[in-house]
Amino acid sequence: MSDFLQQMGESSARRAAAARSFTAADFDRPVHPLTLEGFDLIAEIKNRSPAEGELASVDGDRRQRA
Repeated sequence: MSDFLQQMGESSARRAAAARSFTAADFDRPVHPLTLEGFDLIAEIKNRSPAEGELASVDGDRRQRA
């Protein structure tokens, strides 16, 4: 096996082992807590659509685009 493939395999094994320590509860809370005061917005910024292709340049600040 080439060094590259061996490195990729070892890296994947490390990531898989680390991912096993997560539980469903780790993914069941928002990154930023919602405050339900005034106007709250949940949004997703996509660079590409499966149906439409490129939506926007990947260059630029995602926060500014939002």
